[in-house]
Amino acid sequence: MDTLSFFWDLKQQTDIEQLKTEVSFTKGDAQAAAQSVLMNIVVPLEKRMDKLSLVTRAMWSLLREKTDVVESDLVRRIADLDAMDGQMDGKVTRPPMDCPNCKSMVSRKFNRCLFCGYVPPEGSPFDSV
Repeated sequence: MDTLSFFWDLKQQTDIEQLKTEVSFTKGDAQAAAQSVLMNIVVPLEKRMDKLSLVTRAMWSLLREKTDVVESDLVRRIADLDAMDGQMDGKVTRPPMDCPNCKSMVSRKFNRCLFCGYVPPEGSPFDSV
């Protein structure tokens, strides 16, 4: 084995060990990030969904008990509301809104202007859901 081969092999072995260390850190970082997403986003969304489901069931049971509305009426109304935004996609999309302060578009996802911070007044109890 000549000297050049020895040093080349040594360099390659060092590079391999360094990459193993980097991969180990990256894997740990990815697991920590996934855990953070789970705890900060997924779990609160599941709780919100459970609460919305409970409230919806309570409203439906009250409506059914107090009126002559039947399930087919509910299904028809769901389809009507779904079609209001022009797309039958299983969700209600709120229309875009111009910010009265800076004339940018108000983010409907965050319900505020991302440029100046303007928060539109709630027009309906469902605007904040």
